[in-house]
Amino acid sequence: MNTDHVCQNWRSVSALIVPRQPLRRTSDGNYGVTVKFGEKTREVRAAAVALLTYVVCAVLVLQHLWADPQGRMFADNTQDQIFFEWVLTHAARFFTHGDNPFFTDQLNAPVGVNLMANTSVLGLALPLAPVTLLFGAGVTFVLIDTIALAGTAAAWYFILSRHVVTSRAAAWVGGLFCGFAPSMISQSTGHPNIAGQFLIPFIVWNVLRLREPGPVLRRGLVLGAVVLYQCFINEEVLFLTAVAMAVFLLVYLHPRDYLPAIRSALPAVLVGAVAAGVLLAVPLYHQFFGPQAYRGLPDFVHGFSSDLGSFQAFSRRSILAPDDLGVIEKMGGATEENTFFGLPLLGLTLAATVALWRQRAARALFATALVFAVLSLGTVVRYNGQETSWHGPWKWVHELPLFDSVVPTRLGLVIAPLLGVLLAMVVDRFVVGVPAPATAGAARSDDAEHPSGNFGAGAPARDERPAPDGAHDADADAPRTATGAAGAAGCG
Repeated sequence: MNTDHVCQNWRSVSALIVPRQPLRRTSDGNYGVTVKFGEKTREVRAAAVALLTYVVCAVLVLQHLWADPQGRMFADNTQDQIFFEWVLTHAARFFTHGDNPFFTDQLNAPVGVNLMANTSVLGLALPLAPVTLLFGAGVTFVLIDTIALAGTAAAWYFILSRHVVTSRAAAWVGGLFCGFAPSMISQSTGHPNIAGQFLIPFIVWNVLRLREPGPVLRRGLVLGAVVLYQCFINEEVLFLTAVAMAVFLLVYLHPRDYLPAIRSALPAVLVGAVAAGVLLAVPLYHQFFGPQAYRGLPDFVHGFSSDLGSFQAFSRRSILAPDDLGVIEKMGGATEENTFFGLPLLGLTLAATVALWRQRAARALFATALVFAVLSLGTVVRYNGQETSWHGPWKWVHELPLFDSVVPTRLGLVIAPLLGVLLAMVVDRFVVGVPAPATAGAARSDDAEHPSGNFGAGAPARDERPAPDGAHDADADAPRTATGAAGAAGCG
C-alpha cells in the first residue's frame, strides 16, 4: 500500500473541516487553497469587525477602570492589582535601571522574591514597558486586561472561523463566549495573566496539526515559540492546556491511533521542546533552583476548589446574578468564579452535545469538560459552601509533580473554551443551517461508527480536492484512511 498517497488524501485533525475554497494540486504534488481576492477581502473585513466588537465589549466591561486608570482599582481584588502594577513597574525598571527581571529584593526584604516563581507576567510587562514609563502602571494594567479579554476572543474567532466552522457568525459567537465567559470576567478582576489566554488557541492548533505531513523543523519551532511566550504570561494556564489536550485526544482518537499519532507528532515536539528549552533554561533555573524558589502550594490553597452548587448559579458579574450575594460568597471568591455557568447554559450544553452526539469532536469536547468539572471540585467536594463527605478524584493526583502547583478551582478554566467551541459548532449546524458533515468516500453523514470523523459541525458533504492516484485502492485495504480529523495518524 502506498501510504504517501493515502496520507495526502487524509484531512488532519487540525483541518477540522474542508476549507471553503477548492484545493488545487501544485507542481510539487501538494495541495494549496485557491483564494479569490473578493473572498479574502470579505474574510479580512469580517475579522476586523469581529476584533472591533470584542474590543468594544472589553472596554465596556472595564469602562469604570478606563475612566481613571491611575485613580481607581478593582473593589473585588485590590491587593492583586497593586502587586501586578508593582510587577509592571519593576519590568520597566529593567530598561531604566537594569533590574533583574527574575528576582527582586525590593519586596520581602531582605530575602527578596523569586519573580519567576510568581506572577511576573514578563511576556506582557516587558513589551508594554514604554506604556508604563509614559502613562503609569495603572494604564498598562487596564490595557493588559483589555487585551486579555478581546485578544482571547479574537484568537478563538481566528481558529474557529478557519478550522472548525464554516459560518463566521458561529465563529464570532464561539469567540465571544471564550473571551467573555464568567470565568474570564472573574479572572480579569486582578489576574490578567490568567485571563490572557490569547495564545492558547494557537498552541492547541499547532499541537493538532503536528500529525499532518509537513516540515518538521518549522512546525516544531513555531510550537516552541508560542509555548515559550506563554511561559512568560502564565505557566499554570499552559500546563492546564497540555493536560486538557491529552484528555481530549484520548477521547477523540481511536485507541489504535494512539501510537501512530505519537510517532507522527514526536519529531516536531522534540524540536519545539529543545528550542524552547534552550531559551527557558536560565529563567526556569531561577524559578526552581534560584533564591527563594519553592515547589507546590500551601495546604490551605489546595482547599480553593469549585463548589458543586456553583455550576447552576450565576456569577456576581452576570446580569442575572441574584441580589443577595451571600450564597455566591460561600462558594468562592470574586476572582475565582470559574464554574458559575447557570442552568440555562448547562441545559444548552447538554442539548448541543445530544444534537451533535454523532460527531466524535462533540463527544470529546463534552467528555473533556466533564473531566475538568469533576477535577475542579478538589479533594473534598463542597456544596453551597458546605463540605460533604465525598472525596473528589483530585485527591489522588494533587500531590504529583506540577499538579501540586495547580489551584483546584482553576481546573474549571478549561471548561469555558471547550463550551465555546461546542457552542460555535451548534450555532453553525442549527442556527446558520450548515449541513451535517459527511465522511469523504463513504455514504454516511457522521462518524458514529468510524474512528476518523470530521471535527466541526459544518463540513461540506464532500472533499472537493482530487484524490491522488492510488488513494482509492489504498482505502480498500486500509479502512482508517477515510478523510477526517483523526485520519492523519501514521503519516510522519
